[in-house]
Amino acid sequence: MRASSVHTRADIFQSQGVLRIVRTPLPAAPAAPGQPGFVFSHAEEGLECFIALWDDGSVTALHGHVDLGTGLRTALTQIVAEELSMSPARVHVLMGLTDVSPNQGATIASASLQVHAAPLQAAAAQAAQWLLQQAFAQRLEHRTPSGLEYQTQATRTIQRVRPKPAAHRHSCQGVW
Repeated sequence: MRASSVHTRADIFQSQGVLRIVRTPLPAAPAAPGQPGFVFSHAEEGLECFIALWDDGSVTALHGHVDLGTGLRTALTQIVAEELSMSPARVHVLMGLTDVSPNQGATIASASLQVHAAPLQAAAAQAAQWLLQQAFAQRLEHRTPSGLEYQTQATRTIQRVRPKPAAHRHSCQGVW
């Protein structure tokens, strides 16, 4: 599985055969009273990758927090697998690796899933939508009698993808 061979940003950004769901680093936000300041990303570090979908069908999901025994890794694996309609065994989650993972601030134990799973889920949903659009476009190029049936199924599937808030929008890039 190519997903488990990621150790550096270069492993993702310099590879071929990968769809990357990325965002530009977030700007610094003012600290909330009584809370630790957010260590923001630096623009010179480049894009932050949340999902790397490899041409062997495996996925590297990147998350900026660590699992403190609350089951966060398992939950994030299940979220990504569900959005992409794949087996959790095909999803490799990298957590808290500052050289690779997006900066998402401090790990907050039991609230990490409720607060910080949304960007990863949105990235996985965007990857799923991109794949669906590619499959649909390919099907239209090779029109067959079952093409209309496929179009109906694709339309239903696209409607299932929930719109995400602007803060969780990512961009797709890569060579497939």
